[in-house]
Amino acid sequence: MMLRSLDDNVLVIRLMNDPSPVVDTRQMQDGPLVSVLIPVYNAAGFLRETLESALSQSYRNLEVIVNDDGSTDDSPAIIAAFGNRLRTTVTRRAGIAGARNAMLKVAHGKYVALLDHDDLFLPEKTAMQVAIMEANPQVAVCHTATECFDAWTGDGPIPDERRRRIDGACFDKLLQSNGIVPCSAMIRRSALPPDGFDEAIFGVDDYKLFLRILFRHEAHYVKALTARYRRHESQTSGSQGRNLQLFGCRAKLEVLDEFKDEIPADQLKTWRGEALEQLEHFTLSHYWRKEWTFARAGFEALRNHGGAVPLRRRLRAWVGQALAGKQRVK
Repeated sequence: MMLRSLDDNVLVIRLMNDPSPVVDTRQMQDGPLVSVLIPVYNAAGFLRETLESALSQSYRNLEVIVNDDGSTDDSPAIIAAFGNRLRTTVTRRAGIAGARNAMLKVAHGKYVALLDHDDLFLPEKTAMQVAIMEANPQVAVCHTATECFDAWTGDGPIPDERRRRIDGACFDKLLQSNGIVPCSAMIRRSALPPDGFDEAIFGVDDYKLFLRILFRHEAHYVKALTARYRRHESQTSGSQGRNLQLFGCRAKLEVLDEFKDEIPADQLKTWRGEALEQLEHFTLSHYWRKEWTFARAGFEALRNHGGAVPLRRRLRAWVGQALAGKQRVK
């Protein structure tokens, strides 16, 4: 994807191993407003560092909005200590999607940046992405290289093979796998769906949002490192990680249904078939592990989207759901 060059008179740097033109990294006082959305729930151990990383951007025209989703630790006190440097909203266990939607309602930025309560921005992130998106109105999502820290596997960059494929017109590639790390993304506000994030889908509301945006718009991937993604034991893993994969399949199917009238019939059949096959795999994975809550969710999704599923698959889902429904979650 070729991006238009910026003014030759500005101070610029070249992005690491990126063929795109250079971008301005000076403090831009008069650029468009950027809204940084930070959902918070019981994050006292990480929150101060996260907030400082957002407030320390070289780009100064930004509003940092924080939503406390009913924390029971010291998170509210940490937020209060920042005073009017932050804008705040409050929800009561609305989940990440609900918290993000609450912040969107009060956000005024031309661009929206996502930052979870335990991740970090590097200082030039906002300036770099605003410069790219201002020069390229066809770009609705700009995302970048990201590194893990405090990780189970050690510090280091997240492999970018999947990330760099999410560039240009890339809906088909994003449908194959989620290649956008949320804390690395900046979104053009005008490209957001009117209903924002889906609050009914667990853990993959950002993935579904990116799918909906990039069905009609373009992305751009920057190889420069601009964000750090914190890994720690309190994050989802094991059965919950498999549940994210399950809900990711459901997100794909829901987005395909939303845009089915705009997708050629043969292509739609192929994409739905692949998503249903993946959904069945993760559903049965939960089922054989006796993870009944997740299995029921998978069977329900299969039933809801089973119109194009072979009869043998439908019967397997219906029988499995009936059997799982007789169990109790322990």
